[in-house]
Amino acid sequence: MQMAIPPPVDGGWSAWGSWGSCSTACGSGTESRSRDCDNPTPLPGGSCNGPSTESQSCNDAPCPVDGQWGSWTSWNTCTESCAGGTHSRSRSCDSPSPDHGGSQCSGSASDSQTCNTHPCPIHGVWTGWGSWQSCNITCGGGEENRTRTCTNPPPQHGGDPCSGDPIDIQSCNTHPCPIHGNWSQWSNWTECDKPCGVGFQNRSRTCTNPPPQHGGDNCTDHDAERSFCNEHPCTDMCDTPKKTCNCSGVPVIYDMSKLQP
Repeated sequence: MQMAIPPPVDGGWSAWGSWGSCSTACGSGTESRSRDCDNPTPLPGGSCNGPSTESQSCNDAPCPVDGQWGSWTSWNTCTESCAGGTHSRSRSCDSPSPDHGGSQCSGSASDSQTCNTHPCPIHGVWTGWGSWQSCNITCGGGEENRTRTCTNPPPQHGGDPCSGDPIDIQSCNTHPCPIHGNWSQWSNWTECDKPCGVGFQNRSRTCTNPPPQHGGDNCTDHDAERSFCNEHPCTDMCDTPKKTCNCSGVPVIYDMSKLQP
């Protein structure tokens, strides 16, 4: 008995399977799915026509871009020239900038620090003038001085010294000095007032060598002297008819003719 041979059966595709995972989470990836040639399985007919897998693009949305900091700028000018100021610098979140929901840069966009911490220069300042010192002489024009110091405050940290002089001088006691009187030399003695029988002669001096001035003292002691002179007795003879004699110091006129015998 001869067996019947079944007719050939061509293969048929099963339904497509589910799409597989996308190859990327963003930025356009691919996903695929497959099917089997088992609906029915070819027996012994021809195989299924067409591909057993197919793919498509997926997650076409752009990927998030996280922000990254750019370089720091240069430090700006210090707020103070000395004694401690601050200066700052900045940076931008633009290398790259955040995009498509990416995160912002972490950290601060600015930075500051102290600067110019060296002490400031202190310029010297004079103290007040001290008291005037005693005049170096009591009259006739002298000098007195007063002083000051560059310590209020003294110059420090490169500050300027005080300008001007630390000493001040002025004239003092300019009134004339007293001049005390002093005697001149004695004058010559005057002529004796009698030729005999005790006479007198005088001499004098003046307070002019120099004279007292500006409150100076007058000369002391006397300004005239008298002295005896011609103390010898008178011996003159009266030998003329009339003659004035100074015998005994008293002038007498004698008439000689009447004295003859």
